[in-house]
Amino acid sequence: MVLADLDASSRGGRGGAPPTDGSGGRTGSGTGGSAGAAIVLEPGAITWRSSFDIGDLSEWDRDPQFVGSGITLVDSPTRSGAFAAQFEVGPGDDPITNDDERAELIRTPFEGEGTSSYWAWSTFFPSDFVAATGAHQWTILVHWVADGDLYPDCRPPLVVDIDPADGQSLRLLTRGGTPVVSGGSCTTTTTGRFVLEPIVRNRWYDFFLWVVWSADPAVGRVRLFLDGREVVPETAVATLYSGSQVSPKLGLYRSPASTTTRVIHDELRHGSESPEGF
Repeated sequence: MVLADLDASSRGGRGGAPPTDGSGGRTGSGTGGSAGAAIVLEPGAITWRSSFDIGDLSEWDRDPQFVGSGITLVDSPTRSGAFAAQFEVGPGDDPITNDDERAELIRTPFEGEGTSSYWAWSTFFPSDFVAATGAHQWTILVHWVADGDLYPDCRPPLVVDIDPADGQSLRLLTRGGTPVVSGGSCTTTTTGRFVLEPIVRNRWYDFFLWVVWSADPAVGRVRLFLDGREVVPETAVATLYSGSQVSPKLGLYRSPASTTTRVIHDELRHGSESPEGF
């Protein structure tokens, strides 16, 4: 059920229909994979956590990007604790007037060249979740964006999204190096594209990502686990634009569409050390 609609002054906020599928608690719900298992991989030396259990969005230090009440706290389904965050986007929900649609949280940049970090979070796809398909379409769940002042029009260097080739499969994208910025446009190089597996609705997915941020493909690294299974092995790849830092963004960001859709995220954690035995 929807717990609360949060206005901008509370750093949150779209009521919409409450989620009626799934159940609370770390046992997850639905079928498929190992979603019902406890989270196996946990970042070491936790430096930041966004669990939403404090009842607002103040764990994120920059203004959220949403229209109306596009971000709500819900008490079911949750992955852990009392609350999760629902992100809902409808036609024309363009809070920063750039012709795209989004409901997202963002934090100040804090990682750059050479930093090794570990990220974990959980995502729930309701039965009515719909993703974009076709050329030049996107549905982004989590991404790390480069400094806006340095590379204002560049695509994010690290993305977890839904592959628009089928509108069903999870995907990891990496970009890096030195973009070509000219006349308000930015040309980047996609350094890695990893298609994972089709999503199953009405269940939680637990992500664990290791990334070494670097514009040098010999230095940068990614490794991704899904529900405790390695789905992207350690891969050398550029993950950063030259001279930049990155900000994490969590929520739902898509190309313009005629439908309304939503996704639920919970328990984002960042650590500076690897789990035991990683």
